[in-house]
Amino acid sequence: MVIIPQEKLEKLQSELSSLLQKKKIMLRELESITGLMSFCSRAIPSSRAFIRRFYDLIASVKCKKHHYKVRLNKEVKADAMLWLQFLNIFNGQCFFPERVWLSNDILQLFTDSSGNQYLGCGAFFNDCVCKSRFELSLFKAAFSLAFHGLFRVGELVVTNSLQSHTLQLSDIHILSGLLQVCIPSSKTDQLGKGSNIWIYPQSDLNICPVNLVSEFIKLRPPVLGPLFCHFDGSPLSRYQFVTLLKKAIDLSGIDQTRYSSHSFRIGAATTLSMDGVSDSEIMRLGRWSSNAYKGIVGDPVNVWIVGSSIVKHAFVTARDRPGGVNLGLGRLNASFWWQGKGGMIVRHVKAQLRTMKKYEDPPQFLLLHVGGNDLGNSKVGFLRNEIKNMIRWIMKEFPTSKLVWSQILTRLKWRYSNDHKAMDLCRYRINNSIAAFIVSCGGYYVKHPDIHADQIFFQSDGVHLSSLGNELWLNVLQGAMEHFIQNKDCASTFPC
Repeated sequence: MVIIPQEKLEKLQSELSSLLQKKKIMLRELESITGLMSFCSRAIPSSRAFIRRFYDLIASVKCKKHHYKVRLNKEVKADAMLWLQFLNIFNGQCFFPERVWLSNDILQLFTDSSGNQYLGCGAFFNDCVCKSRFELSLFKAAFSLAFHGLFRVGELVVTNSLQSHTLQLSDIHILSGLLQVCIPSSKTDQLGKGSNIWIYPQSDLNICPVNLVSEFIKLRPPVLGPLFCHFDGSPLSRYQFVTLLKKAIDLSGIDQTRYSSHSFRIGAATTLSMDGVSDSEIMRLGRWSSNAYKGIVGDPVNVWIVGSSIVKHAFVTARDRPGGVNLGLGRLNASFWWQGKGGMIVRHVKAQLRTMKKYEDPPQFLLLHVGGNDLGNSKVGFLRNEIKNMIRWIMKEFPTSKLVWSQILTRLKWRYSNDHKAMDLCRYRINNSIAAFIVSCGGYYVKHPDIHADQIFFQSDGVHLSSLGNELWLNVLQGAMEHFIQNKDCASTFPC
């Protein structure tokens, strides 16, 4: 074991904090900070990679007078920030095993020595993730509870700043060897009446939720708030939950595209059904308000719908329809994520999809409704190529997703032209070109033949759909998605 003196660590932290506040620093101060980092790197070999820029900056100074002021570049400040973040959670102790690490093939440079009695060293050894004791306990407890309690991931981890449905520490009780979970509210309990579930222990302690949750609570910091949190008290997020799950599945040699955070709930319901548990009992345990759970005993179908304000207004209308935002396709285990943005144009799509990909696994179907706001602002040839390039990019970034293109609708008023006949001709040419292209790429094309240039289908602005228009648009979309989900080898255009 190597121990770095505490006063050295405090001095380095102080000087790095001061450095980050300055634009220039005296050469002797820069050399002093570099010397301290070099001293610490003898105990933390992997940190040497984050001193090189300091050496490069010193070497670039032609005037060697100690009082000469050196301008700090952003690269040096970035490394200084990384050092400071590390030192804030470093306990000054480094452990080295008896085995000699001879090369980076044995020890890859993803090493971090940090924490306290609960947080030891963490490293990335030859494609195997080795986490600290605390993080390992955190994710084992979260994954086990997600399965054995048939939890929705949003009930266990934080998905937004409100934390309204997230399980709290005060909701957990271990009584007589059983785990009691008080669920304050859920997706099917919007009034917040709450419910209690009892989870029984398993013979295998490695997967037993009672044992794993109990062990985690012993290590958990004494702070109020969500049950699952990191050692600094910050709550476990949905993004972190999904990211580590995908990494674990990938390193196990399993196709991660077949699994998502919802797989715990699906797997538990499937297991109970195979064990002969009654439908009513599965509904009670999983907190389903209907027999919709039967649709999830199989592979989930996630659908993203991205587009302009047409999508936004359709989503609002869908909420009040009998089938809800999933368009009545929950029986097919389909789940829809709507992202409609007013004024969206083609070049906005990439950024929107990148953001969505951070929070959810790629969907089975990705439906786009854009292009109407581009017509008239770009030449037809340019817009056609822009859409095709976007489709190629999506197919590369989302290789497992089936792309669905919803045709550009007509309008009573166009933003960039008063010549309705010319604009409709441009729309017709774009739709035909993209339809042929997307079908040739293995995607699907949705037409809206019942919506035409009539005041009854549009609001007073001549652009957005009326109540009737929205209903017609949703009817076609519902029929199309049901057709594509149930018949993956069907005709690529709907209606045929």
